Amino acid sequence: MRQVAAAACRQARRDTMWVASRGACLTWSEETGWEVIDAIAPADCDVRRRRLLGLQDGHPWCWLYRAADARYVARWDHAPLQAWAPTPAGAIAGLRRCAMDYQRIARVALPFPSSAHAVTPAPIPPWPAGGYHVFVAIVRRRKGFWQEAHELTEVARCHQRARAQPDFAGR
Repeated sequence: MRQVAAAACRQARRDTMWVASRGACLTWSEETGWEVIDAIAPADCDVRRRRLLGLQDGHPWCWLYRAADARYVARWDHAPLQAWAPTPAGAIAGLRRCAMDYQRIARVALPFPSSAHAVTPAPIPPWPAGGYHVFVAIVRRRKGFWQEAHELTEVARCHQRARAQPDFAGR
């Protein structure tokens, strides 16, 4: 069942990528340079989403997959820009290079994801938090973490429920 679920996830990821990536695409490779061709389709469902590092403006997402002719394709997420090479590292390096060249020459900004907002953790009241941390320290000293995992899990659940009570009552 896990294999079937994993295969369904891979198929959904491939379908999601392909819906957003069809059509004409500006393509770059060491062998042919720049050309406009149809988006190169993945040979199978092994489509991986990766961060493209090394750009000044941020870390956009890209797709990395193998084409039917055994070359690797790196495709900018939500923009018609792709690069292909004989190796995954070559495809990613090619996409990085062509993205920088494209933005410099065409003076067109490629879509970058917006920066994530910082999350401020809610403070834990001192009494429950202090009791919880003391209990964890005692258990670790007495028998060790793994031998008392069940007790630690129960105390963590109680601590979590105790923290949720005031939030629920305040609504």
